Amino acid sequence: TTIERGKKMTTATFSQTLNGSRGSIENTLTKLIKELQPQEQASEATIAALNKALQKIGVKGGGVKSITRGEVWQFQDAIKYLDQCEWHCMSYRSCKYKGLAVIAQVVDGKLQFEYVGCDRFFAMKKLVEWVSKKENKTTYEELKKALGKEPEDFSLNEWKELMGRRFWQIVKGSDE
Repeated sequence: TTIERGKKMTTATFSQTLNGSRGSIENTLTKLIKELQPQEQASEATIAALNKALQKIGVKGGGVKSITRGEVWQFQDAIKYLDQCEWHCMSYRSCKYKGLAVIAQVVDGKLQFEYVGCDRFFAMKKLVEWVSKKENKTTYEELKKALGKEPEDFSLNEWKELMGRRFWQIVKGSDE
């Protein structure tokens, strides 16, 4: 990790941190936190840019009035999942975000967001895992032959149609 603050630059790699004693690791992390200053309020320019981005992607609740630098960094990591998930991926394999999405809103001038899971993705994941087990090899071959493609590429509707009643048993985990 490289931290630049003004003209001062400090460099520490994660492996260097891990190779030290517990005390030196804590000292290094404390030093990094002091350098990064995640608890400090973000600058007006950062808040303006954040509000512009939130407005562009349609986050409800108005503008952010205050946010810490650390919260901005956390949101930068989460934003790739925000409203990018279409919630109707065609198959287990085609889900770009592997079942993750983020919902966000601004409440009383504060940005609130949380990661949420996609039930459709997790249902397809359970079905693919179930059919991929060694004891279900015959079912796997039958399903593959029925649609001419791998089970990872089946849509949720195709799974429902092919599995019938068993679909819900597998998704709920009662057909283990």
